Amino acid sequence: MTKLTDIVGLAIASLVLTIASTPGAYAQALRKIAIANECSRPIQMIVYSANSYHNWQPHGWYQFVANDPYSYVRTKGVILTQLEDHDLYFYAETTDGQAVLRWQDTSGASVNVEYQGGTYRMIKAKTFLNEDGDTALRVTCP
Repeated sequence: MTKLTDIVGLAIASLVLTIASTPGAYAQALRKIAIANECSRPIQMIVYSANSYHNWQPHGWYQFVANDPYSYVRTKGVILTQLEDHDLYFYAETTDGQAVLRWQDTSGASVNVEYQGGTYRMIKAKTFLNEDGDTALRVTCP
């Protein structure tokens, strides 16, 4: 019986190692983040994303011109990614010198994020998958 138990134990260990070391198994859960500014005013934005399990990080400030088509957001030249089963959050504000419009949570159930000396009330983004299978966000004027 010991030999059978040893063989079963080795088979299970081998299966676990095979699954854990399969290339692309983890990467399939990551999606690039594409954002479009459909507002008629320029904006700057902080994105709060998770690129691994509960590894939330703020990134910004990203600048978008008015009516900017989709573009991938990058930090230090690397496209940001988001785990497909995690929510994406953002904070944005207009930058054209007129009365400032802000995209921020006002429900009281917001995620507060500290970034570059400020605290921002993030909005849960209403994302969808674009034609390339990436996480996409359309920002419209509030």
